[in-house]
Amino acid sequence: MEQYRAYLFNYREANLHILIAILFGLFLDGAGMAFKFLFMPYILYLMLSRKEENVPGLIIMLSYGNILTVFAGFVCVYFSLSRLSKIKELGYFNLWLTLILMLPVYLIILVMRLQSDGFIGGFQSLEHYIVFWFLIYGVLNSDIVTRRMLNFTVFPFVILLVLSTANVIPNDSIKILFRMTGLVELVIILMAFKYFRREIDFSNSIYIRLSLLCYLPVRVFYFSSYKFTALLGLLVALYFVYKKEDFLQVYPQILSEKLKRKANYIVAFPIIFTALTLLLTPTLVYSFEGVDLNSYYGGDSSFFQVILGKLFVDRGVLWLSALDTISNQGSFFPSVDIINIKLNLLLSKIGSIEEISFGAHNIILELCRTEGVLFGAILSVIYLRQIRLLIKNVADNHPTVNIYRFALVGIGIAVFTTGMYTISLNVAFIYMFLTGALSQSKDEVLVESNAPQVVINAVGLVKKTKFKRANNLRCEKV
Repeated sequence: MEQYRAYLFNYREANLHILIAILFGLFLDGAGMAFKFLFMPYILYLMLSRKEENVPGLIIMLSYGNILTVFAGFVCVYFSLSRLSKIKELGYFNLWLTLILMLPVYLIILVMRLQSDGFIGGFQSLEHYIVFWFLIYGVLNSDIVTRRMLNFTVFPFVILLVLSTANVIPNDSIKILFRMTGLVELVIILMAFKYFRREIDFSNSIYIRLSLLCYLPVRVFYFSSYKFTALLGLLVALYFVYKKEDFLQVYPQILSEKLKRKANYIVAFPIIFTALTLLLTPTLVYSFEGVDLNSYYGGDSSFFQVILGKLFVDRGVLWLSALDTISNQGSFFPSVDIINIKLNLLLSKIGSIEEISFGAHNIILELCRTEGVLFGAILSVIYLRQIRLLIKNVADNHPTVNIYRFALVGIGIAVFTTGMYTISLNVAFIYMFLTGALSQSKDEVLVESNAPQVVINAVGLVKKTKFKRANNLRCEKV
């Protein structure tokens, strides 16, 4: 039994960290800054101890979007400094160096913002920069992002989705976690899709089974909550997983070349889509200005009319306004004062509002607005490059873990195009950390062997089984 000890996942310890994270959220409303400072040593322990049991609780702790998330970003900087040799070995030194060279600029802005905007306002200026350090942290800790940890992490957020749909979430801090459910929901949809096509088998994963059992009734009765960004993310993910032979890697060499091409297409998609929308909006916005954008299903307008209305009347006008604002008032580098978007009143349906501060809902435009054109463009390239690496790492990896990779790709591309929450403090850790880790990690090797290999089932019990190559399988075990 000694030789199996290293493979055991301590579910009791993982549940303890989740419980602490939830209790922290329950007491967070109305708590002062001192309460958050008390948990900094705990965050430091979770991050530096490098245990897969810590990850689910850490994800929840850093999803409340407060000073602890910013603190975790600085922990990532410290963590990376002690592992420069590994960063070079993995080929991430240029990315690390780019972020390091940006750091002094943001520290100067932080000092200036602290004087003018106070403690909270000062650290908010770091939001869109500090979250990119979670990519580095994920790359350096890819070995603790395992299949069992991922399957276990899904379940608490599915429960959160059920509670939120039923309107029984106790306080505002816990409600913040609902923004995390988009990624988890896409994972569950893809799992269900592959299960009903008999391409995966999760009979050994109790947490995935429980997640599906809780999730499916909710979506049967509350389907109408799917909107523009979520649907785009689903389409992008299905672009990769729809074909059975690709998902099960029937022809690995062909798949590897195909993934390279698809990665290039997908990474180019947000840029082309944004450019075409900006070009067509002045012409098409008036054709859809009468569409009710709040009702996707069952309204007076058809589903496609609502989608096009959302694209041109909502996003298109906002993106044009953001582009005009950046062109006229933007800066080359990050500045102390972030410019608000001046709305194009000739195109907008909201004629009385001249300025908005809630963001461009397009990551490249938002980063260029808040971080300056140069830094914004660099950070956007880093974001898309990591998605490309994530796609390329699918080949020769476990098909079930690849579901998580494709969900990250779907959400990442959809949000880059029509949103921005993957670079917000609430969602950035789970997205950036997992993207970094799964773009680097190698899952269980699917090689044919007569020797029994150790597998841990969902309840943490050791059993022996044999893996065969994916191209000999009709169904993959979760």
